[in-house]
Amino acid sequence: MIDNIFDASLIPEDKNDRLETRKNYGIAADAKVVVGVGRDTPEKNLDFFLRVMSNLVEREKTIYAILVGDCAKTVE
Repeated sequence: MIDNIFDASLIPEDKNDRLETRKNYGIAADAKVVVGVGRDTPEKNLDFFLRVMSNLVEREKTIYAILVGDCAKTVE
């Protein structure tokens, strides 16, 4: 398990933004979405995030990964 140091309950929830993002990327409403946020620097260890997400997506097709920030590049 990877602990999250952020308290998600402090983030204002706007369901319309979530629905719009899912619509824009063709992600089903019942799919699980994991978001990586940050810059592509060694301390962020994005390679680890990508390896973990790649393994998860191979096993479970209803999981999606989204990268946000300076790390974001189109990956297919």
